[in-house]
Amino acid sequence: MNEWIKKSTIVITKPGGLTTTEVAILNRPIVFLMPIPGVENYNANFFCEHKMALNSTDVADVIKN
Repeated sequence: MNEWIKKSTIVITKPGGLTTTEVAILNRPIVFLMPIPGVENYNANFFCEHKMALNSTDVADVIKN
């Protein structure tokens, strides 16, 4: 997985703990898509508040922008 992340320009993912940590360590831009209520919302909010990611609940919006 690390090789794919390293080769990516941007990572679109759910804000699970392992994925967010891997992407942050590899210093890639992150867009979170449709977090599950609970810890994923917490992760998304933390990363967005620290200007480390963007968050969206709309697939069409992510594709368009």
